[in-house]
Amino acid sequence: MRRADLLRIALVLSIGLVGFFWAEKLEVSDGFGWDGVNYGTWAQDLHRSFVEEDATAYDIQRLLPSAIVHFSLRMFGVSLEPEKDLELWGMPARLSNNVLMGFRIYHLLLLLPIAYMWNRILAELNVHGAAAWLGFIALFGNFALLKEYHYDPVTTDPTALFLSLLLLLLYLRRCSLGVLLTAAAGAFCWPTILIFGLLLYVFPREERMPEASAVGGARLLAVATTLGVLAGGLYVVFVAEAENLYGAAPVVRPWVPATVVFLALYIFKGSREIYRNGLPQLAPQRVLAQLSFRRIAVAVVLFGTIRLILAIWSDIESPAATTIPSFLQEVARRSLVRPLDFAVTFPMYFGPILILCALLWPRVCRVVAGHGIGALGFVLAHFLLSVNQDARQSLLAFPFFAAFTLQALDRSMLSRALLWTFGVGAVFLSKVWYRINVEPLEGELLEFPMQRYQMNFGAWMANETYVAQGLAVVAVAASLFIVLRRTVKRGAIG
Repeated sequence: MRRADLLRIALVLSIGLVGFFWAEKLEVSDGFGWDGVNYGTWAQDLHRSFVEEDATAYDIQRLLPSAIVHFSLRMFGVSLEPEKDLELWGMPARLSNNVLMGFRIYHLLLLLPIAYMWNRILAELNVHGAAAWLGFIALFGNFALLKEYHYDPVTTDPTALFLSLLLLLLYLRRCSLGVLLTAAAGAFCWPTILIFGLLLYVFPREERMPEASAVGGARLLAVATTLGVLAGGLYVVFVAEAENLYGAAPVVRPWVPATVVFLALYIFKGSREIYRNGLPQLAPQRVLAQLSFRRIAVAVVLFGTIRLILAIWSDIESPAATTIPSFLQEVARRSLVRPLDFAVTFPMYFGPILILCALLWPRVCRVVAGHGIGALGFVLAHFLLSVNQDARQSLLAFPFFAAFTLQALDRSMLSRALLWTFGVGAVFLSKVWYRINVEPLEGELLEFPMQRYQMNFGAWMANETYVAQGLAVVAVAASLFIVLRRTVKRGAIG
């Protein structure tokens, strides 16, 4: 391992320790938060939660982090006796401080393999030197890792990020068995890992790919995709009149015409680049040549087995809002809440790497096409899902898009100015400097003081914080664009 790799791992651990000891912590439910009360209850008494009592398929698909904390605490002989009585949504819960500390320690230690795998991923993509340091900032310099995982530790997100990185690394290394096992593990932490893991198993990274070239059908497919997305959103909002779930931000109807125009431009231009570079690889003869009936059979058996386990194990139905059709309906509704809502929430949650991804999108699409059909399908699906204003739900895609963006960076684009602009922008957008616990988090989700925290999750971002954060994203995007343009011009002159 290179000295720079070790230094980056040491920096990640150091930043994690600072967050562990000194970052502000969520005070709701004595640190367990909202969903964390459930995760903490499972970690405290796994047998009672999933064997003695009824469990939904939704719960079972998120039990892995709680199971890891539970068995780790038991292995070290830590007491799991409850010490505090809590109530959330009218349901009583008795939890132990040791469970909360167990999640915090687990997530701190998880930073080490996450940093190690990120170094290996960048090495697989031949990203070294200044680009690797930019990649370090890209993965760890954002709200999710600098603030959220320390502030609200009782969650499934860090484990999902670990599995996402593992899936990407194994895919790049063409380790089919590893991809399959990671997909299976993800079924019990972050359900989409199973679906997209099987896609990457059926269509592994290809050894050699032809040079991408423009195809006439790309524009037609982009138009069809755009019309389909718009039709789905408009139907859900104006015909089905879907309600906004869990107090999420409602559709701002006077802004809908502008929202539709910007959404159409985003889908058309983004999908056109994917099709333009991907259609040569998606030719029927090429797809059929890569298809393996053995891989398809294994994928079908694994998916069917997990669905059977969920059907047998779950005793009661999951909430209606957690089904795939209802999820897609909510994504369609959220796409029309405000103009380019997702263009604000994604950089605010995951940092400026996604701004860089947008600026380099044609190059990124060429890189993705070079990895084969599996990568193309993965990126196309998550590009369409990115109209969901809740950036957190795209956690699986974040490492993939970040890695492909770094691979798309040309050496001529790298400069000290770009690194400094990117780093300062990352700290600025992460809001690690912004205090949340100025006053107790209570009241309506779309009003202050709750907005000090909830504005970081697009579905619960109020109009005022949408404008403020949108201006921040525009400022960082403009800065990166100017620096990139000047650097490329200087390189061309030189």
